Amino acid sequence: MTALTLTLTLAFSRLGRDSGVNPGTKFVRGSIPRAFAGMMFVFPLSVLSIISLHWLVPGVHFLRVEISGTRLLSMVGLYLVLAAYEEIGFRGYPMRQLLRSFGVWPTLLLIAPVFALYHVVLGWGLLQAFIGTGAGSLLFGMAAVASRHGLAFPIGVHAGWNFVTWSLGATGGGIWKMIFPGDMTTRVQTIGMCTYLACMLIGTMLLWFWSSRRKWHLPQQISGSNFS
Repeated sequence: MTALTLTLTLAFSRLGRDSGVNPGTKFVRGSIPRAFAGMMFVFPLSVLSIISLHWLVPGVHFLRVEISGTRLLSMVGLYLVLAAYEEIGFRGYPMRQLLRSFGVWPTLLLIAPVFALYHVVLGWGLLQAFIGTGAGSLLFGMAAVASRHGLAFPIGVHAGWNFVTWSLGATGGGIWKMIFPGDMTTRVQTIGMCTYLACMLIGTMLLWFWSSRRKWHLPQQISGSNFS
């Protein structure tokens, strides 16, 4: 799916009405450092969103789980590929076209419900998709805007958040397992969603502030040949 999305992106960027829009998919020397920077940026926020449950909900603790190095590396690769697939599809060529016409916030708010519906099609519940992935879409979209380069930074942000969530047992499996009393499930889910949204919002606003301070003029940068 990643390869197919990349192929379609390149086709649309060449055959579309405005072929001057660079989809940001070119792999360059700085791509790996920017992806790593994205992971490092989101690491404390994603950890805080889950670890805070230990302080906010009585009885929540984390149990270390034995996991092989091969399994760990395979999960890192999986989340990187999944993040690349979704970022190319949602924050690549389509978002860059929309940015030229609508600007930053309208574009991010247009893409968020589409990103949520995509997860509904994958089997997510409506509430979980629209609140959870909707907030994620704003963060990843702002990461693409703030980086002023291609998709490496938002891919790192996306993959980093998902990997930490898995590692801490919030999505099953992981390096740690989240343990709490069975009668606390609803409370854990409710507070967990609140901490998740708070950390997503903090990350989005930090990136927006960074972007606005750099005085980036969207139309010129999006169509520039150095957008990679």
